[in-house]
Amino acid sequence: MNPAHRTKLKQLPTCMKTKTKKVAAQVILTSLQKEAAPLVKRLADLGKITDQNDYDKAATTLKKLKELAKLAEDRRRLIVVPMQIAVKNTNELFSPFFQQVEGVQKLVKDSMLAFLALQDERKTKLEGKLESGEIKKVSTFMRKSEALETHSDAAIVRIVMVLVKVDEAKTPRAYLVPDEASIKKALAAGKKVPGWKLEEQKNIAI
Repeated sequence: MNPAHRTKLKQLPTCMKTKTKKVAAQVILTSLQKEAAPLVKRLADLGKITDQNDYDKAATTLKKLKELAKLAEDRRRLIVVPMQIAVKNTNELFSPFFQQVEGVQKLVKDSMLAFLALQDERKTKLEGKLESGEIKKVSTFMRKSEALETHSDAAIVRIVMVLVKVDEAKTPRAYLVPDEASIKKALAAGKKVPGWKLEEQKNIAI
């Protein structure tokens, strides 16, 4: 393990510009990749573990590789975290405006949709008058029907398919996704969950 990597990471000033940070990160990453290459090759050449010596070699090499990955993660965070903070602050700055626009948009769209529904109702009544004979001329019907048409270059009316929940209890099993986290928690607490169980499995911690 090269201790110079950790020293370089600590020496990088937090106020460094993003571009400079990326250049420094690339230098360190290249160095880490070179140091990791023989470790990766050693693990690849190890193949199947057949004895205690192979097991120890695999664990030791994997630990070194994981330490290099941790250094790479530290360097990545030096770049990503300030960017995430900047994005968060920017989103918070613009959020009130977006919320205002969305609120007004919903209010106005709901009003527009209500108007379209009213126009459709009027058309239905007009068709009823034609069928009942109250309106005798087709030309009269067409003129009044055209007057009920709604047009706008700024607002396009589209027909979309919307999922509507009628009776959630009747949802077919094939469309239900088990909440595995809750199931595991219940089983760990000693509760019985039909169709599920907890079983021990070995895991390697490096």
